[in-house]
Amino acid sequence: MAIGLSDLTLFLTVAEQGSLSRAATSTHQAQPSVSARISGMERTLGVRLFERTTRGVVLTPAGKAFAPYARRCLEAADEGRLAAQASAETRRFVVLAPASIADGVFPDLVETLAHQPCQVVCRAAHSHEITRQLLDGVAHIGLVTTDSAPRGLALRPFSTSPIRWVAARHHPLRTRGAIRLADLTEQRLAVHTWGAEADQLATLLDRARVPRSHVSWVSPASVATTLARDFGHVAALAVDHVRAEFDAGSLKELPMQGLPHWNATVNIAYVTGTDTDPLIRAVLGHPH
Repeated sequence: MAIGLSDLTLFLTVAEQGSLSRAATSTHQAQPSVSARISGMERTLGVRLFERTTRGVVLTPAGKAFAPYARRCLEAADEGRLAAQASAETRRFVVLAPASIADGVFPDLVETLAHQPCQVVCRAAHSHEITRQLLDGVAHIGLVTTDSAPRGLALRPFSTSPIRWVAARHHPLRTRGAIRLADLTEQRLAVHTWGAEADQLATLLDRARVPRSHVSWVSPASVATTLARDFGHVAALAVDHVRAEFDAGSLKELPMQGLPHWNATVNIAYVTGTDTDPLIRAVLGHPH
């Protein structure tokens, strides 16, 4: 039995639904047919993809390992379909970024390419998926927080944004002067995991005796923004993620003292040698 795209779609539907019967209903198939197709995939692969229980089905370790590849195949097929349908005059330019920074970097990227003859496609992806899709030619550039590139990829800076502490405009700390980490022991904190330097902050919070139970490490950055704006948290995140809230006055910066000057840096990842591509060159040459 050859595994087709419809089989991969069915596999992911069963995994998402956690039930053969619910997957059958959502795909308008009979349950015995769904069960037979999943069993056929398992025979072809030589592994069990699901554990059958009285409450439904759950992915086995083999199923969990197979799932990201199934998604990747479906995404690649969809990209191929769209690329084939695109006219010769409209080039598709695929950009990937981790979900943790996507909302902060995609708008700037789209604006950079606004006057280029292309259709920009922005997608969130895990770091390892970004690497694979770049090397496979499925994507053109990736926006990443890492400062080291796997073999075959090059990195160039895209943007740098300082890390700031923010709170709602009526937060009690807004009436105080200079604030140190030791002053946050009674506060609920939301810290965006912006990069490796966030580990330094974790150490400093421990030294200041801020209870770990008071600190939420969150991603994407919009979660930290919402917690600060709507739920009274004090948040630490890159300025680029809260410019709209600063402009609206819903969030204000807190004057923290005694901390290093951290920055959230985003790099452009691209296949080595492709910087002659006019669109990639446009992104690399644009000041951020």
